[in-house]
Amino acid sequence: MTVDSTENSTLFYRDVLGFEVAGVTFNTGTTQEVLDGLFNDTCLVSAMMPGSAPPHVEFLEYKTPPGGRPNLADSKANDFWHWQTTLVTKDIQAVTDRLRGAGAKFVTPGVVTISREHQAQLGFKKAVMVRDPDGHAIRLVEE
Repeated sequence: MTVDSTENSTLFYRDVLGFEVAGVTFNTGTTQEVLDGLFNDTCLVSAMMPGSAPPHVEFLEYKTPPGGRPNLADSKANDFWHWQTTLVTKDIQAVTDRLRGAGAKFVTPGVVTISREHQAQLGFKKAVMVRDPDGHAIRLVEE
């Protein structure tokens, strides 16, 4: 995911959500240009690993070219362009409390309990959605 500040995103994913920094590289050159479809781009790439890996989250902080577009501040979960990353936790209330303490922006007012009739279909019992420091939607679910 593209981030404005690797430092701010690391604080959120590491200190609030419990991820660990697994590696950081600075990518540049022809290979990076082909991957991104950008000319003369440079990118700080940070791999963030959850407690049980894989998969992982990867931050892409573009140093050049400048001028990327920020997420829309008034974006809603039912907008056509909405995307969310789903993370699974064993204790959604504890994570929600840490998110509130960190001042996270909540999309849902709090933890939502899924009705029994929909739990099997959705694959989880509880959920909460927040935005990370760059505005990416993060859905946390408890199975």
